[in-house]
Amino acid sequence: MAEDARPGVLFVDDDPRVLSAIVRSLRREPFRLETASDAREAIQRLQGGRFELVVSDQRMPGSTGIELLCQVRARWPSTRRILLSGWTSGISRHELEAADLFRLLAKPWDEGELRSAIREAVGAGCSGARDGRAS
Repeated sequence: MAEDARPGVLFVDDDPRVLSAIVRSLRREPFRLETASDAREAIQRLQGGRFELVVSDQRMPGSTGIELLCQVRARWPSTRRILLSGWTSGISRHELEAADLFRLLAKPWDEGELRSAIREAVGAGCSGARDGRAS
């Protein structure tokens, strides 16, 4: 079986309703979407596949999104990282710098802003797929 060549995007959130809403809103986008409900599951998925981007919530049981994204940076430095959270006030500047985020987005999210950030993060080939530009 051939490997899916579309850019991989992994969403991590402990709320299944959030994951469902994100998948529903992005299902027609030209990237491969996968989800994980916590940091441990996210690391397992990252070890088993290719992802250009990880989008994580901040407040999750067992690990914060910043902790997860710092691990992603250390182990998969070419994988870009977005923090999508409604709880950013307790995050220090040092933690944000350590995670080297591509973008920080607030919940509730704007679908257009999220879609645009993902397209930009996974590369021009992906963004050109929907707007008629050559990839």
